[in-house]
Amino acid sequence: MPLSKDQIEKMKAQRAKWDTRIAKAEGKLKQSERKHMHHQNFLIGAFVHDRLDRNVALSFADWADLKRQIDKFLTRNYDRVAFGLPLKENKK
Repeated sequence: MPLSKDQIEKMKAQRAKWDTRIAKAEGKLKQSERKHMHHQNFLIGAFVHDRLDRNVALSFADWADLKRQIDKFLTRNYDRVAFGLPLKENKK
């Protein structure tokens, strides 16, 4: 049995609600990704600034090399998570 016009309209309204929910979720995801990227950029800038202040040569060939070097620089676990680095134990 075919669907009635009312049933079709109801389905369209439900689809519109889902489209809105999907758009909001995608927006929140993009915002979270931007926040993560800005956090990484800030930490890289702090790392470079620290190296320049201490007159230490800067040299990294790729992302993995930068992560290896910044691993020694980052002490807060929140910052380490931004680069996927292992957490450090809290020493009291």
